[in-house]
Amino acid sequence: MRLTRLVDVAAGAVAVDEGFTRARMRSLALSLRHLKFRDVRFMTAPHAGAGWSPDGRQSIVNLDHSRLAPLADASVTDSVGEYLERHEEDVVTLGGWVE
Repeated sequence: MRLTRLVDVAAGAVAVDEGFTRARMRSLALSLRHLKFRDVRFMTAPHAGAGWSPDGRQSIVNLDHSRLAPLADASVTDSVGEYLERHEEDVVTLGGWVE
């Protein structure tokens, strides 16, 4: 029941592809049930500093697409661990204090 409530809240707070249904969200969450915190690394997306939206009304963070592309590719191919070993300096990881 807690998982269903979590999925319902999360689904109402994010925009996702229409194929990513609540049932698929629950299935994904259940597939991660054995994941341990020590197995997770938190990181920020590579960025090129702050700026302003085109209308000048919102502060935004500009992604560094040239550095993000290889990280995204590593995510798609399930090789982020290997990517981080080779490119540690390109990604800001958040330390053990994130719990």
